[in-house]
Amino acid sequence: MIGSNLQIFSELDSTNNYAMQCIHDGKAEPGLAILALCQTNGKGQRGKQWHTGKNQNLALSLVIESDFIDYKKLFWLQMFASVSVCAAINQYVDGCKVKWPNDIFYKNKKLGGILIENVWQGKNLSYSVIGIGLNINENIDQKKLANAISLTQITNKEYDIIEVAQLIINNLNSNWLGLKNFDTNLYEDYLAFLYKKNESIILKQQESIIETIVQTVNINGQMVCGLNKELVYNHGDVEWIFE
Repeated sequence: MIGSNLQIFSELDSTNNYAMQCIHDGKAEPGLAILALCQTNGKGQRGKQWHTGKNQNLALSLVIESDFIDYKKLFWLQMFASVSVCAAINQYVDGCKVKWPNDIFYKNKKLGGILIENVWQGKNLSYSVIGIGLNINENIDQKKLANAISLTQITNKEYDIIEVAQLIINNLNSNWLGLKNFDTNLYEDYLAFLYKKNESIILKQQESIIETIVQTVNINGQMVCGLNKELVYNHGDVEWIFE
């Protein structure tokens, strides 16, 4: 059971760092969940940092035994996490989506993100750490971070961070067999949560600005867009532009 061992810390530098250290020290049983009520040096994509004030945001990392996943199916981990998080947040507010490849959005604002780190033994995957960061109770300055929002800013309510974490953990357990069996229902759920599906977006690729329409994300995790011709992007190929 994911979260059968839930460790709650008043403060950590990074829940993902702590989880990875537990794995390397041989102290991480599959299903270990680590929740920090304050995170001082959290990890985001491309080396970015993500901090949380005390009881302001959710910083949750989960250790799963992922040796059944072939490297060609790594995107299933992203689908597994994204669907579980979106379904959980949508119990508080309708309209939570996953912006390809790893951000959680409400309308056109970022609510959080997912960072997955893998541990390999040679060419074989052994463990994965699923890091989930969500803006929950923080009052985000919209003048400084116009593209970000918290759950409390959407609903004008405050939330119990541990309760939100447990709801996500419950969803991960509900979707576990879907991941283990590579169930296409999990993929279809992911597409149902896909941000801007069938809508126009603006992307930047090197110095080029591309206006296109999101068609889908394929089973390999590539975003497929197109107006007059099909465009296929890997993670890191393009940057989203918000007006």
